Amino acid sequence: MKIDRLIGILSVLLQEEKTTAPELAERFEVSRRTIIERILR
Repeated sequence: MKIDRLIGILSVLLQEEKTTAPELAERFEVSRRTIIERILR
């Protein structure tokens, strides 16, 4: 897991009022599944 990506995901989740896994996946150029796995770990 890339720590930079995880920090980026957490940063977006804390700053934005609402976002979706597909939006995060597009933003970080990974699959929706990857986003969900990283959040659930």
